[in-house]
Amino acid sequence: MEKVLIVNDCKFERVIIKDCLVDIGYDVEIASEFDAIIKVKKFKPDILIANLIMKNTTGDELIKKIKSENSQIICLLSSCDLIRREDYLENGIDEVIHTPINRTELSRIFNTVIERHNVRKSRMKNQGIITENSNSGSIRGKQDNGSDPKCSTSSVKFSFCPFCGQNLNGTYSDFCFCPYCGKQLSNSQ
Repeated sequence: MEKVLIVNDCKFERVIIKDCLVDIGYDVEIASEFDAIIKVKKFKPDILIANLIMKNTTGDELIKKIKSENSQIICLLSSCDLIRREDYLENGIDEVIHTPINRTELSRIFNTVIERHNVRKSRMKNQGIITENSNSGSIRGKQDNGSDPKCSTSSVKFSFCPFCGQNLNGTYSDFCFCPYCGKQLSNSQ
């Protein structure tokens, strides 16, 4: 099981991202900006998601520090602002996530960045830059196969509504629409 570390000072946002990733099948841990480096060393994640703007640092600077110690970790930068991956390549950003995000989009982004990482790693092995015994092996993307027979699209099972923030635990977690604000919680494809 691939491991993901989320570094985000917004509790609501990190809970939503964690719920999505756990539903898809990832092993997920959460860290603050203050213990992120220690958590990376202990948890040894395959993938790290850092929020761009935090209280005392920025996600791109944190990722730069982490990448200097482990260049094989896949690092994603999340933001509610429209940011571009190209603007952060020098800090080792592999992809950006625009929040709020749903499970299907998160799964698509993860599969794309994992495939890109595996192709790059394969090239490095072929060129003799890394060996077969390197710490980080190829990782596989996860498929979002959750489908709800009550809906024509797959249902997103959040603990909280990503639109109004209401608790959706219990009977409401299987709804296609939030019973409080009426927003659609399923992914249209």
